[in-house]
Amino acid sequence: MLLGGLVSGSPERIAERAERDPALGTVETSLWLCRAHLDAGDTDRAGRWLDRAGRQSGAYDWRIYWHRGLRMLTDGQVQQAEGEFAAVYASLPGESAPKLALGYCAEHLSAAERPAEAYYEAVWRRDRTQGSAAFGLARLHLRRGDRARAVAVLDEVPATSRHYDAARVAAIRVLAGRLNGAGPTVDQLADADRRLTLLEGHLSGGGTWDRLVAEVRENAFACRPPGGWGPRFPAGERFGRADTPRDASALLSRSLKRLADQAGDAAERGDLLDRAYAVLPQAVGLRELLPRRRRTA
Repeated sequence: MLLGGLVSGSPERIAERAERDPALGTVETSLWLCRAHLDAGDTDRAGRWLDRAGRQSGAYDWRIYWHRGLRMLTDGQVQQAEGEFAAVYASLPGESAPKLALGYCAEHLSAAERPAEAYYEAVWRRDRTQGSAAFGLARLHLRRGDRARAVAVLDEVPATSRHYDAARVAAIRVLAGRLNGAGPTVDQLADADRRLTLLEGHLSGGGTWDRLVAEVRENAFACRPPGGWGPRFPAGERFGRADTPRDASALLSRSLKRLADQAGDAAERGDLLDRAYAVLPQAVGLRELLPRRRRTA
């Protein structure tokens, strides 16, 4: 309860109070400060508070191993982190968190995907709200080149999960993206278009929506077959009224300009505008646009 009232403060302020207030001289405070510094990317300070937590704990405490593993992951020491998470798993074999952590480590360390899949599946079979397990399984399916199974597992994330919207966005990106150098089929592109329509009411009007539409349009433009998408092309506002390079490039250019308007700095804005003009159809008068580019960059 005491820490709950401090979460709005900065780690530095809470650290100062912890030095003065005996009530804050606890393992919980030290671990809280360790996590706060890890979130800020300061692994040195996180390590110092973790060492203090270890001294305060004295006896075996799985939380020390857990935070040590998190710190190692932040430093990119995946193999060392795996050993720490294995110790947590030995103490808490029924918990999802150590299984997910071990699955992540196995995914990044092993050429064989079976160990990672076993951990993710164990969590996913037990609790469908654990979106992290679904994302892990989807990544493994994509590594094997199985776009359909990756989408299928993302579709199983229920609406009650806090990862529901993220899973829907990820499914669209998988459907419309390039996998092992190959673009989507026309049916996959049409499915992505259908899903975007369903998602539009939830994400439209924000940067997330604009980035997603731009990404899908960019893939559709880059992966368009030489002879076009064919009769099942999802004609409309998203990809163009007609299956032509001109329509596709014009819509992509519009998306990139929209992102440029939301750019955080001049360099990012300039890069997005350069990309927007680079894909414009040749028939568009670049001489009319270039002076505008110089004024707004």
